[in-house]
Amino acid sequence: MKHQEFQFLTRTSCLFGVVVLIIALVTSPEAHAQTDYDPTALSRLLGGPLFWSLVCYLTRKRAFGGWLLYFYVGLLSGILFIFAGLAMSYEALSPTFWIDRIGYYLLYLVYIIPDHIVTLLLWLFAIRLLFKSQRNRKNLSYFRKLLLVGVLCSCISLIILFVFGAELFNDPSPIADILYIAFVGLTAIYFYRSQRVQMVLGDQDWDYQKFRSIKEKKDQPHKWSA
Repeated sequence: MKHQEFQFLTRTSCLFGVVVLIIALVTSPEAHAQTDYDPTALSRLLGGPLFWSLVCYLTRKRAFGGWLLYFYVGLLSGILFIFAGLAMSYEALSPTFWIDRIGYYLLYLVYIIPDHIVTLLLWLFAIRLLFKSQRNRKNLSYFRKLLLVGVLCSCISLIILFVFGAELFNDPSPIADILYIAFVGLTAIYFYRSQRVQMVLGDQDWDYQKFRSIKEKKDQPHKWSA
């Protein structure tokens, strides 16, 4: 099999795997229950990522296009999840809600507060990097490290949910936490490995033809010299 054909097959398989994963997650019993068994809600849940995938593909020649736009929209929408999470859990944040259960109250704070703080910081950094004067390798490095901190905090929260979920929540389903870890993890991998991210946010040197040329060179098989 030629190398180009192998690359195409590999990427197609990865894309197919992502689509299958999304479909499997949003059609799982947990997701179905969280939407009150409303089939139209599930279709909206599935349609959002697929719609944005199409938008990102059509804008791939722009600096803030392609997968960068996809992940950036996800990061910027994180502030909405903070407000939604606080609105749903404001009572539980009060110590009076945990009378005679101060240990579980502290666990709940560890579960929810670090994630919210990191999400807020990521949102602020994402806004900052929208300004050309703030795009440089130093700020990009800080942003990448903050993404890793986000992955770590999310993993800690998931462990707390698995071990103490029955004591902290009426419905300790891990589906939302797993989805969030998957998103933050994929975002971190993308921001560390993407040539587009480096060119747009680190070097301010975006040129689509140059970007394609670099990707094509990376995709070529390595030749060993004698």
